[in-house]
Amino acid sequence: MVDIFLSYAKEDREVARRIAALLGNAGWVVWWDRRIPAGRTWRSVLEEALRDMRCMVVLWSAHSIESDWVRDEADEARARKKLVPVLIEAVTPPVGFRNIQAADLSGWDGSSKAPGIQRLLGDLESMIGKPARKAPRPIREAQGPGESIAEGKAGSSGTARIDFVLQLGAKLKTSWKTVAAGGLGILLLVGVALFWPNHERSTSEHVEAGKTSAAPQLVSLALRADRKEIKTNETLALTLRGEYSDGTQKEIKDGAEWMSSNFRVAIVDAQGQVKALEAGTTKIIARYGGIVTPEWTLAISAPETTTVAAPVKLVALMITGTRKELMAKEKMALQAKGSYSDGTEKPLSSGVVWESNNPAIAAVNFKGEVEALRPGRVDVVVRSGGLTSSPMRLVVKPAARQVPLEASAQKGAEASAVTLTPATDQLKLKIAPYITRARDYRVQGNYAAALADLEKARRIDPSSAEIAGEIDQTKRACNAERKLGRKDLEC
Repeated sequence: MVDIFLSYAKEDREVARRIAALLGNAGWVVWWDRRIPAGRTWRSVLEEALRDMRCMVVLWSAHSIESDWVRDEADEARARKKLVPVLIEAVTPPVGFRNIQAADLSGWDGSSKAPGIQRLLGDLESMIGKPARKAPRPIREAQGPGESIAEGKAGSSGTARIDFVLQLGAKLKTSWKTVAAGGLGILLLVGVALFWPNHERSTSEHVEAGKTSAAPQLVSLALRADRKEIKTNETLALTLRGEYSDGTQKEIKDGAEWMSSNFRVAIVDAQGQVKALEAGTTKIIARYGGIVTPEWTLAISAPETTTVAAPVKLVALMITGTRKELMAKEKMALQAKGSYSDGTEKPLSSGVVWESNNPAIAAVNFKGEVEALRPGRVDVVVRSGGLTSSPMRLVVKPAARQVPLEASAQKGAEASAVTLTPATDQLKLKIAPYITRARDYRVQGNYAAALADLEKARRIDPSSAEIAGEIDQTKRACNAERKLGRKDLEC
């Protein structure tokens, strides 16, 4: 018969082992180590344990509330009204189990005096009663030389004989119907009394012979390791050594029970291998042959972190130039500059791509050289490494008109005069002011005023190809500005 069926997730095996040991030491029979005997199936073993259990202790944790096996087992115990829930982590039990009060071991340090443990023991006694067997005790010391085989001290041979005779006499029934049997009993009692000394001597001889051949007894245990501090995720092998009554010592490798007082910091397996989980301290003990080792303290520190310098990256691009205004047919070199994540800046001569948003006004080559072609405004950007610079706005103005100077000598003195060619073309003289003013308006971005002046010039000379060209150029510049975001323009 199993007193307690312990249900838990496999990830919580270390906690389950500690609780099972505590309940077993209290005197209950606990089914928790789910190993399948040879020739048996897992389902048959599980069903037999569930059928024979007196109650079930389910350990709720972040893992177990997601386990179908644990929930199925808990359902079975709840249906039989044999469920005792325990919280080993601060979690909310699954639906259907939340109204059952649970013992809280979420912060348990391994102590048998913890309030959560005391409540669990009380809940178990209320459900199934106190343990039927006594808690295991350490192995008793060997008997002293004055102690007899029977309980108590031997007083004298006469007393022993009398006790023996009385015990035999109590077993004989005297009656007037069994006189013969009574007489035979009297003869037997007399014989035992006469021959008792020989019996006692023979028994003593056997005891003395047994004492000389008795095996040495384990008297103490000790833990040893080459370190008392390890780092997170490291493992450490502990050695368990036993000292015996004859003064010898030897290593104990199998059959010991290990326990860590803080299983969140470190856990220890059945072979004494400690696994460090997080920074902190824990106390390790081992139990063997009813004897427990002194506490062995282990410190766990966080692993050293090495700082790796982050690679320097390009974070921004900029454009620099000597001017922001050019005359038509002029050229100017632009320079790309990169800003980096370490706060430095340096010129970029390769790996960059230059772009002009209107190559008809100003074009830029792969070296960053800008050539102004005709009046207007243009934005130039540079790209590199997936980054794009802020645009640099350039204004292209019309080229200055060259006025030829005609030298003439008047009485040994030099003079200059400005003449327009051809002087006879009166229409060009009339439309020239409108065209000049329209070009200035276009440079300023005032396309409506520029088109208005060009329309006035076309009324003067409707056949002028120059006016038609200026109107077309102004409209294209206006449309380019609209594409850049100036939706208010009328072109």
